Amino acid sequence: MFQGDFSLVQLASFLAVAKHMSFTKAADALGITKSAISQNIKQLELLAKADLLIRTTRKVELTREGHKLLMQCQRLESEWFGIGQLINSFDEHPEGVLCISSNYYFVEESLAPIIKRYLQLYPSMEVKLIVEERMPELYQENIDIVFGVNWTPPDDVVAYRLNSTDYVLCASSEYLERKGLPKNISQLGSHDFIAHSGRDAVILGDSQLNAQCQSRLSVNSISCMKRFAIDGLGIIQAHRYMLVDELKSGSLVEIKIADFTSPQVNINMYYQKQQYVQPKIKTFVELVKEMI
Repeated sequence: MFQGDFSLVQLASFLAVAKHMSFTKAADALGITKSAISQNIKQLELLAKADLLIRTTRKVELTREGHKLLMQCQRLESEWFGIGQLINSFDEHPEGVLCISSNYYFVEESLAPIIKRYLQLYPSMEVKLIVEERMPELYQENIDIVFGVNWTPPDDVVAYRLNSTDYVLCASSEYLERKGLPKNISQLGSHDFIAHSGRDAVILGDSQLNAQCQSRLSVNSISCMKRFAIDGLGIIQAHRYMLVDELKSGSLVEIKIADFTSPQVNINMYYQKQQYVQPKIKTFVELVKEMI
């Protein structure tokens, strides 16, 4: 626990060093001297009665206590920015840059026309769309809105359900002719899997099976997974809406397991929970709810 008074200047100095991992770069970013940065952090460590940074001649690292403080400082920074946006935007007119993270398939299926309409409605707005297949850290990476599946958010993040989907196991007909069609969960253990590097090779709600389904090939892209599966390298698992074209054309064949039914998972829109939601976020969230 902190005892005594600490200042926003001290927290800002710590946050700058934690971001840049350099006292010199932090000083440049804040427009103050390196010695002032050092003195601010020393005072903060005295109040905390704990080291927040490990300093060597070559690098700066966070201690365990430093990591904890960084998380709170990042939330404080976001709230502080939100207050500034509120003060400057009482007319509720969105402005600035809206940063969105989503996978490619959700952009293609649902998000592209919404972004088009948003830019038409608000000509002064800019949209930065990051297409990725992972769940980013909203505060740390300055992301405004994330579209994703089956992620349990912390208390300070809103999760708004948009739709639902399920996981599909599939492979090429050539692979299934060569290796055989698995009919139950136990038979899956002898098959080749192409895994997404961000999760288990196969999700069936059975941790023991997941441990057995080792893959010689993993990749952080569903598009690449589908390409390898079509080439007969193994079984993949992805959300159904990502496989519509391949299943329809027959380039990939759905594998239905008798003793397992894939559960429905939510497709959610995530954004930071703040007392005053920034107009740029609020207007986009409302448009999503209207168009999906």
